[in-house]
Amino acid sequence: MSLDLNLIAATVMLGLLGAVLFFLLLRRFSPQSSVPQPPAASKEEKKVEEPKGPPCKVFFGSQTGTAEDFAGRVAKELKSRGMSPALVDMEDYEADGMEQLADEPFVIFLMATHGEGDPTDNAIGFTNWLSSKEREEGELSNVKYSVFGLGNLQYEHFNKMGRDYNTYMAKLGATLVGEYGEGDDDANLDDDFTAWMEKAIPAICMDQLGSAGTVSTGPRTFDYTLTTLPAGAAPKTVKESEQSVIDNQPWLPAVLSNMRELQDKDKSNRSTLHVELQATSGAEDGYTSGPYKYEAGDHIGVRCENNPKIVGALASRLGCDLNSIISLELKEGCVGKKYRFPCPSLLRDCLAKYLDICTPPSQAILSALAPFAEDSDAEALSALAKDKDKYQQEIPDKCLTFLEVLDKFPTCKPSLEVVLELLPRLATRFYSISSSPNAVKDSIHLTVAVVRYDAPANKTLPEREGVASTWFERMRDGRNIEIFMRSSGFHMPKDPSSPIVMVGPGTGLAPFRGFIQDRQAWRQANGADGAGPMTLFFGCRSKSYDYIYQNDLESAEKDGSITDLQLAFSRDQKEKVYVQHLVEKEHAALWAHLGEKDGYFYICGDAKEMARDVNIALIKAFQTAGGLTEAEAEAKVTELKAAGRYQADVWA
Repeated sequence: MSLDLNLIAATVMLGLLGAVLFFLLLRRFSPQSSVPQPPAASKEEKKVEEPKGPPCKVFFGSQTGTAEDFAGRVAKELKSRGMSPALVDMEDYEADGMEQLADEPFVIFLMATHGEGDPTDNAIGFTNWLSSKEREEGELSNVKYSVFGLGNLQYEHFNKMGRDYNTYMAKLGATLVGEYGEGDDDANLDDDFTAWMEKAIPAICMDQLGSAGTVSTGPRTFDYTLTTLPAGAAPKTVKESEQSVIDNQPWLPAVLSNMRELQDKDKSNRSTLHVELQATSGAEDGYTSGPYKYEAGDHIGVRCENNPKIVGALASRLGCDLNSIISLELKEGCVGKKYRFPCPSLLRDCLAKYLDICTPPSQAILSALAPFAEDSDAEALSALAKDKDKYQQEIPDKCLTFLEVLDKFPTCKPSLEVVLELLPRLATRFYSISSSPNAVKDSIHLTVAVVRYDAPANKTLPEREGVASTWFERMRDGRNIEIFMRSSGFHMPKDPSSPIVMVGPGTGLAPFRGFIQDRQAWRQANGADGAGPMTLFFGCRSKSYDYIYQNDLESAEKDGSITDLQLAFSRDQKEKVYVQHLVEKEHAALWAHLGEKDGYFYICGDAKEMARDVNIALIKAFQTAGGLTEAEAEAKVTELKAAGRYQADVWA
């Protein structure tokens, strides 16, 4: 028995000893990952945050996205030199309370002028506050600021917003740092902006940092990260990604219900489309109320799309699948909008709906592309990015698209991530509405001139085309689109007895077709006796092929709505006749309507030549019929404008 007990004890001891030895061997030879590790935080030292530079708000008043892009470039440059900028939509800031402006140490304004000297939609509230009579002298005395204005010299109120903001801030006691700057989109806006930046940024940094800051001389750094989602994923769009001056618009669904050609294309070699859009819902009672409400003379904004052939060719050049689902997001620590466009999205939508792939790339874009090219191509891109004259000749003058620039430099192979960051946003296109909601109850009408032209400096290139007009041309009835309604301020007088004079050659007729329909509807409801005289000056090349809406105009003349229809067909006789010639010729009637009575004068169309020439003709008409000197006639026109009796809806 004792022998058995001793044997059992020995066996147990040997078993325990074996277990201990097995555990020791296991611990020694097992991978380190299998051994429990202390929490990572206990092994890491607490990160020390980088000291932040002086804060600065970079505001943008932007309608099409250009001022927003410029503001982003300013913020990026300031951050690289040691400041702490924040990119701010003026509408968002105003919503949070304008009283905080007095506590901002430094602000920069990138201000576009929209329409006839108006603020952009996202800057209206900010502008109203800054220009209010309630503001007090010295209210912003602790604030320093800089301003760059974006405008077009063809418009009468060139860069009004930029100049106004410079004046407003100075009047309220703020201190300007550097020089006020402004750019002309009719020349080279990017050049003007770059020249201002080269002076303004060092001046701002010198004021805020005590030095001009460290100037980066290396290749451009990129701020966004591209993520490709799994095939078949159907993620919901991140709400924050739809916050930009373009995406913030109150977009409404609509459908193309009818479209027809207004010209004889065989004779004209041009195309003008009559487009009818219907609300998908919310306009059951017409367009005089609700989200689709408008007045004759208002504008409609459309989210147009690039030509699918160009989209496909660009994707092919980049080696990308248009059906891939992507998201582009700002890297941590970088300054800018968190998203550049709605994300996640199909790559097809990004290149078709959200990004501008047709506008000639800027010098800044060429500079950013150079590191992705080899040898001579890299040198040529860098040279174009530095030489303004050569760049103008080779890129804008030839109207090269982004794809054509890549093809011009075949070794240039940027990644999709880089391209999506570099391309500007595709701007909203605006059209004057060519109907009246009081007359047309079931649709909204547009008059669209289809734009096509040869590349000015290179006839071997394919024909250039307008993005929005050819987008409409490719549509078929039933196509869904996105629109938004925008009040233009270009409206008929409230007193229907007031005389109205309208000048609208070509598609400049669009808002006046709405005016005429409105007058017809008023006469039907109230009788003809209370309606004042309505004069229309319309012009085109020939009565036989591009006299658009001929039946509408002649019917309105026949029923008495138009009391004086003046037509200028420039090519139907030996000497060319334009609307400005008829304006000067009809001096007695114009003086009677506008000089002797409280009539209203409206002009719509080309700002570069027609509107200027008509203005000169009106001054001459006042001199002839009113017996005024040139200075007195000019003063009379100025008086009409100040009273809101001379209104213009023109484009460059």
